[in-house]
Amino acid sequence: MSILRKLAGFETKNDKKDANMGNGIVTFVKTLIIICVLAVPVYFVVTGRTEIIKSEPKSKSSYSNKTDSEVIYTGDEVIIDNETEFVLLGRTKDDFAELQKISLAQDTFGLAQMMEAGRIFEVKRGTKAKLLDSETNLFDYNSDKRQVRILEGLQIGKSGWVNYDFVKNDTRSQIIKTVSKNEKQKNEDEISYMDEARSINNDASYAYNYLVQILTDKPRLIYWTETDRTMVALNTVALEQAHDRAIKLNAPEKYFEMHNLFLKGLQKYKQAMPIFRQGLDSSDRKKLSQTTKLMNEGADTMKQIADVMYK
Repeated sequence: MSILRKLAGFETKNDKKDANMGNGIVTFVKTLIIICVLAVPVYFVVTGRTEIIKSEPKSKSSYSNKTDSEVIYTGDEVIIDNETEFVLLGRTKDDFAELQKISLAQDTFGLAQMMEAGRIFEVKRGTKAKLLDSETNLFDYNSDKRQVRILEGLQIGKSGWVNYDFVKNDTRSQIIKTVSKNEKQKNEDEISYMDEARSINNDASYAYNYLVQILTDKPRLIYWTETDRTMVALNTVALEQAHDRAIKLNAPEKYFEMHNLFLKGLQKYKQAMPIFRQGLDSSDRKKLSQTTKLMNEGADTMKQIADVMYK
C-alpha cells in the first residue's frame, strides 16, 4: 500500500467476474449477482506522494475482540496514527465521502483542490485529539470513520472525520477517564452488535458466492456431483439461518432502524431458499421466477440500509 493510501486508510477488494447465461436457472443466477448486496466491493486509492501498490483487504471487524483498555469512548483523548508521517481528515462526513471517491478515481488534482478549499486537512502522526463521534457500516469496513477534535499542532481546534483505525488510545495522556458505567455499557453493546451483525453478513455472503459460482461453472444440473448437490443444499440452509441468527440479536437503539431493514431483507432471502431448492430439483421455471421475485424484494430492502446509516 502506498503512503497516500495509508493517509486516507483505503483498501481494495477484487471485483467478481460477470457470467453470461441463457436458460431459466442461469437467468436467476444473473439476478443473484446483480442483487447480491451483502458483499459490497469497494476500491480506495489516494493520490501520489509515492508509487501506488496493491493492498490487502480486511478480513474481519477491525475493532472486534478488543480488551477493555483498547476500546475508545466518546470524549477520550486519543492520538491520530497510521504509521505514516501525515494523516488526512475530511472536515465533514460529505468531505470524507468525497475523499473516498477521489481515491477511487486516483484524482490527484481533485485532492489538491479539496486541500486548497479547506475540505480536507492533514496532521502529523501522533497528533493529540479528542474523540467526538464514531460511525460504522454493516457492509463496508472501509467507510468506518471517527470524528475528532485536534488538540495540538497547526490544525489545533479543527474537527474532522478520519479512518476508524487511525484513532488510537493516547498512552501518553495522564488524564483519568471518567466514562460513566452506563455510557461504557452502551458503547460495548454497540460494538458487540455490529461485530455479530457483520459475522452474519459475512456468512450469508459466502453462501451467496458459492451458489453463484457453482451455477456459473455448472449451469446444467446433469454435471453436478453428489458433493455439489450437498454443498448447494447446505449453503441455501446457511442463508435461511442468517435470518434466524439475526432475529436473536439485541440491537442497540442506535441501530434499530437499520436492524429492522436487515431482518426484513434476510427474511425475503429465507423465504426464497426452499422455493429455490424445489425449482432446482424439478427444473421448474415458475418456481425459479418466484425465487427471483423474492430475492429482488430482499435486495431492495437491503439497499435502504446505507441510506439509513448515513442520513
